Amino acid sequence: MSPTGPHADGAVEPTALVVGSDGRPVRVAVRAGPTATSRPRAVPDPDDLYEGDQYGHTLLRSLVRAQLGVTIGVLLPAAALVATYPLLSVLLPGVADAAIGPVPLSLLVLGFGIYPPLVVLALVYVRRARRVEDRFVELLHEE
Repeated sequence: MSPTGPHADGAVEPTALVVGSDGRPVRVAVRAGPTATSRPRAVPDPDDLYEGDQYGHTLLRSLVRAQLGVTIGVLLPAAALVATYPLLSVLLPGVADAAIGPVPLSLLVLGFGIYPPLVVLALVYVRRARRVEDRFVELLHEE
């Protein structure tokens, strides 16, 4: 390992000065190595699903049902959460005009009572959808 040249495996130290045969510095392209992804994702082969047999049809139907279940399981609480404040405003008119100090109650409810839970619901949805997809890929590879 020379401080003025490449290593035995061809790699070059970032701070090393590479000198050519004529004694002058040589330009060297420095490239980053491949980065590891957080989690490799397997993609099912479409031929496995659309072969026309009953097994592929059943797999697709179960995937769609599982995705629908995850979607409904997250959309219902989200809809209930979003609908709560307008319903309270209609049923109790004083809520719409209420304020805590100089800050209107509606701003506090939106900022702390609706948006953070919606973000949590979105994260739950992504996690559940990924789990359903992973199970589907596992079933596909069990064939």
